[in-house]
Amino acid sequence: HRDLHSFPTRRSSDLLDLRDSTIRDNRQGCVASRSSLNMANVNLLAQAQEGLVTEQCRFRISGSLFAENRSGIRLVNGDGRLFLCRFQHNREYGAELLGVRARISNSAFIANGGYGVLLDNAHGSIVGSAFSENGKANLLNRGQVPFAALLNWWGSAEEQQIAAGIHDLVPGAGGGVVAFEPFLKTRPATAP
Repeated sequence: HRDLHSFPTRRSSDLLDLRDSTIRDNRQGCVASRSSLNMANVNLLAQAQEGLVTEQCRFRISGSLFAENRSGIRLVNGDGRLFLCRFQHNREYGAELLGVRARISNSAFIANGGYGVLLDNAHGSIVGSAFSENGKANLLNRGQVPFAALLNWWGSAEEQQIAAGIHDLVPGAGGGVVAFEPFLKTRPATAP
């Protein structure tokens, strides 16, 4: 592992390919704007703000850990895929998905201070992932777009308890609905 303390990781109109690294103890860990991002096996730890921010990017993020940041990841107006990632012990959000099209699979959102995932007019899906012990709730959809979060483990096998951990506003009252059924009754072995 390379430890990238205060290493500049900004790129614009380019490809950022980051692998097998650790970025820690910065204001923001990594920022990409209007570019393509390929990130594999990267640890983004203990940033004052976000571990990773992308704006208008195409992204493919795998096998990475986002921990002890204000927010693990903030994806804005882009398109891409996350898989085999772990979001844990972030002070506010594990992942913020804002106006983005994202497909998330086989990931874990564990013990984040606020919400495991925040959705705001995000399109896409979360499947085969694990959610548990997030402070306010596992997932918040505060946008207008319905979101599919199917075949996930929500820290329980009880439907009422799962529903209580998913905050989506009533249609017509300002927020989108989250489809969470069917759900897994045990933690998937493929989620890190």
